[in-house]
Amino acid sequence: MLCSGAPLPLEGGSIRAADRGGVVSAARRLWAVADWEGGIVPRTRVSFEMRQKARALRINATKAESLLWYELREFNAEGIKFRRQSPIGPYIVDFVCPAAKLIVEVDGDLHETDAGKRHDANRDSYLRSLGYFVMRVDEPDVISNAWHVAQEVREKAEHLIGDPSRPLRGHPPLKGEGTHGAWEKQS
Repeated sequence: MLCSGAPLPLEGGSIRAADRGGVVSAARRLWAVADWEGGIVPRTRVSFEMRQKARALRINATKAESLLWYELREFNAEGIKFRRQSPIGPYIVDFVCPAAKLIVEVDGDLHETDAGKRHDANRDSYLRSLGYFVMRVDEPDVISNAWHVAQEVREKAEHLIGDPSRPLRGHPPLKGEGTHGAWEKQS
């Protein structure tokens, strides 16, 4: 039995497929989206301005970002999917692999200043608090050999996806939740 507010199981793997029969309310469409695997995850509120800024950054990408994106797109066939210029909290990250919780940032000259380093440190600590691993690569390295940088990113993503010690989505079962907690109570 589902508690109120819990995601409803949807046939067809998406909100749109389930809504054909009018099953999903308008309010439900606002807070839930289908993730890559077809499950339902809560939608984070991204302001119109943030979406517009991310779109502008995708359109006006630097040479290094364009080269790296060309290489990272090739990993979709292997099941390692990346998004570019994606909003996460108050920040827009260059590239993110949601399955591995890996963020790739291409650092140019602005990141070498004291203010840039402070900003990057605050940003990285926020993203790490959400469970992401932040990988920073220098812009000249990407321009000189984007394929090699992409291979390093792929290896890191495969390592993070295959690492059993990495936390999965959500919190671990608390005492009394799930099968593990239930067995402890009965003993």
